[in-house]
Amino acid sequence: MTILAVLLSLALPAQGAPRTRVSPEVQQEIVQLYSENRCAAARSKVRPYQYDSLRPNVLAVFAFCEPPGNVAESLFAKAETLDPTGDLIVLLHAKYRWKKNHTSAEPLFRKVLMLARHPYIRFMASEYLAGRIDKDEPISLSPYTLYGSLMLGGGQESNPRWPDLTAIQVPKSGASNIRLNLSAQRWVQWGSLAAIYTLTDNEYFSAHQSDLMFHEVELRSAIRVGPQEDIVFRLLGSYATLGSSRLLATQGIGILGVVYRPLYKQSVQGLIFRDRLYPSALTAQEGVHFRFEYSWEFFPGSWNLKSLISIEHVDAQNNAISVGIPNAHTDLGLALGLQYDFKLFVLGFNPKVTYRKDSSTSNYTSPSDGSPVAKNRADTLLTFQPILTVPIVPYLNFMAWYQWERVFSNIGPSDYTDRNYLNQSVAAAVKIFLSSY
Repeated sequence: MTILAVLLSLALPAQGAPRTRVSPEVQQEIVQLYSENRCAAARSKVRPYQYDSLRPNVLAVFAFCEPPGNVAESLFAKAETLDPTGDLIVLLHAKYRWKKNHTSAEPLFRKVLMLARHPYIRFMASEYLAGRIDKDEPISLSPYTLYGSLMLGGGQESNPRWPDLTAIQVPKSGASNIRLNLSAQRWVQWGSLAAIYTLTDNEYFSAHQSDLMFHEVELRSAIRVGPQEDIVFRLLGSYATLGSSRLLATQGIGILGVVYRPLYKQSVQGLIFRDRLYPSALTAQEGVHFRFEYSWEFFPGSWNLKSLISIEHVDAQNNAISVGIPNAHTDLGLALGLQYDFKLFVLGFNPKVTYRKDSSTSNYTSPSDGSPVAKNRADTLLTFQPILTVPIVPYLNFMAWYQWERVFSNIGPSDYTDRNYLNQSVAAAVKIFLSSY
């Protein structure tokens, strides 16, 4: 009996001995107390010898609440070592620094711009950097996040037709523009799950045959596969109407890999999707798309620089229509984005070039002299878009932009159809941001 008592005394902790671990329930309570702006109560939940048992995000929350001993910065450093690309950790660290000294928080907020896995976190950081936040508020740390943005505006376009509908002539027209983005995100231990919906609605006053309503839906699963690497699985779909008729529908999948580095973010994406084109003039062009994208983003100072290189092959469902024009083709693209934040306003410039090359030669009869023609179609699309963004109040922006879009094609007016296209547009809008953060 005495031996049993000794064994039990060795196996069980002595009464009153400190528990070195913090239970998941207490860690969740710390997060809840922070969200309710009750940091004093949160500080009472953990003792110094228990810090090592806190999860990285919870450790950052606890550090924000300024535990005694002036250890907040060391706790943030520990959390960032455990999770080097944790966007919430860096955001909380930046907000903590901002309370002390706005200038010292700037490098951390710029780091948030790169690491943010949610658009609202990125926008929140830009608001702090521009000095548009007067009073710091706690972040809602619910595992469910709702996000929305609504852009309302109008403008004028010189040639608002769908580029591939070459036979349609439309007049220049004013237009109203609506763009709505909604997302619901569930944060989990290994990453996040999200559902995203985007609506684009362009209504033309003098060219109703060009009225465009575009619906896009995406389901995504983001997985943290390493301390500085993410993989995102995507299910994509869209549906569009032009005028009062159906235009297209798409369904596809994508895999996106993201790597975070101290000075830049790098991503690679593969997409496979199929489109269905409803107008009879476009039906022969529908098919399966195989697309590869490679992107770099840099965040030096007040700049945001990004580049996107793409290659896409379209395996057209009907490789050649009756007049002998093939539809299978390959596109090579380069898109650049340059943005500078002047705090009172933001200037951006977004040039893009896409080169399309048909997989085989087109054979047709010239409408000008009836002679046979054989050409391998080659189109070059150039787009330039300077854009000005002016904050009105926090989370409400005024935007104005000009866009020049031009297609240069070797199939011109004397050929079967004129593939050349030019459209210029001027527009302005207000954009509102909403989130449960």
